Amino acid sequence: MKEEDIEILGKRIAQIAEAFRSSTSQIEALLNQTKGQLGILFYLNEHPEGTSSGELAEVMHVGTGRIGNALKAMQQRGTINRRIDPDDNRRIIVTITDYGRQLITARRREFIDSMGYVLDAVGYDKLSAMLDTLEEIARVQDQYLKKSTKRSM
Repeated sequence: MKEEDIEILGKRIAQIAEAFRSSTSQIEALLNQTKGQLGILFYLNEHPEGTSSGELAEVMHVGTGRIGNALKAMQQRGTINRRIDPDDNRRIIVTITDYGRQLITARRREFIDSMGYVLDAVGYDKLSAMLDTLEEIARVQDQYLKKSTKRSM
């Protein structure tokens, strides 16, 4: 394949990625939560007993400072509660509030509605074929990166 063809494909991929980022930003604005904060809410929703901020940082693959900032903003919005662990005064337990659960329910509903719209417009077979292709691209890219990394060592 010619280098200019590869560059054209790269530009198309960048345009598609930007379109997805734009729709994600609209959803974040609608729910007044960042993507990371939504991820925290989804995790807490699956762990109703709560979890520590350190565990959240580990699960979300970010530093404790970043988690702390997100949790502060989320607590101010009323989506989470933080309390001292009765068994260990040094540890903070984070739990989701009813309002946080409402946001998760709204996000799931939005996802189902938008995917239903996409399925109706594009069709299941085309969408499924696209996802198969994306999985194959990710697998091949991963293989390339593994080979490339070995060569540079």
